[in-house]
Amino acid sequence: MTNDPQFFKPPEWGFHSGAQMHWPSSTENRSDKFLKSLEDTYSRIIEELHFFEVIHLFVQDLNTRNRVMNKLSLKAVDIDRVIIHQKSVINIWARDLGPCFVKNNSGEKAVLNPIGSGHDDELPKYVSKLLYIKCIETPFILKGNSTEMNGEGVLLTPDSILKTNKLHLNLAKEDIEKKLIKYLGGEQIIWLRSGLSVDKANNYDQYLARWLNSHTVLVNVTDDHEHPCYGILQENLEILRSFKSERNTQLKIETLSLPKSVSGEGGKHIHQGYSGFYIANGAVLVPQFNVENDVEALRLFREFFPGRTIIPIDSTALAYEQGSIHGVINSWY
Repeated sequence: MTNDPQFFKPPEWGFHSGAQMHWPSSTENRSDKFLKSLEDTYSRIIEELHFFEVIHLFVQDLNTRNRVMNKLSLKAVDIDRVIIHQKSVINIWARDLGPCFVKNNSGEKAVLNPIGSGHDDELPKYVSKLLYIKCIETPFILKGNSTEMNGEGVLLTPDSILKTNKLHLNLAKEDIEKKLIKYLGGEQIIWLRSGLSVDKANNYDQYLARWLNSHTVLVNVTDDHEHPCYGILQENLEILRSFKSERNTQLKIETLSLPKSVSGEGGKHIHQGYSGFYIANGAVLVPQFNVENDVEALRLFREFFPGRTIIPIDSTALAYEQGSIHGVINSWY
């Protein structure tokens, strides 16, 4: 790669040494009924994923640990493949809080510890000590660990990283791009419009686009002109269609239609998208919402991942939390 740094971020289909998850708790202001639905989703994910990856499960306290053990004992789970870490975390989004793994061509691994607004720097330090690997402080914010590499020099990322670093660190776009390439590797960056903001403080980036392989991108679309995400999704589709890499290759684009948007508490839009999939070592966990679009989503993933088991996961509860499967699992390389 041009500008090849000492370390680079692998694509998600690379081998994972483990998967990090944060068990949901009542401390995040959830009703008992909704907490149960979230726990049922987590139990299902763990039951399926643990056959393919060792799971590092973070729990808030001893009571939560005991609750988890009781729930998993009712599932077909080999508890030896679920490592419990009794360590308080801010929220359930392991990909937001967990460390971003990088490695070099010699196989050496490290974790990045972004500085800045609201980031829990204790987790990257904890993981680096646990695995005896370097913890590299990065002088910019990797919001939501939402950057994805294709393994051939192209970085896909939302422009919320630009907005966040400008707001909190007063960094110019060119400085942010230099830092992304330095710490994550690559040759080019594709900046996509951030996902729908349900309030002024947050952008939800899981409804943008994801790599299916080194040259194919999955893009969420909708024909509904009244859908709150319609304009953003169309703009991102055009950005990707017009992109050409420095190696003079054009991207292949696959599209999936979003299920109909529904409203949650306070009138917030709940967006159910298929780009929240998770590529595990021998499987792909695919969001499902009990709608007609689910069938087409499963067909597409079976086509693109013939060597992996395609596992449907009801992700309705995660959608009501403004996220998806990809957000609750952080890959350890």
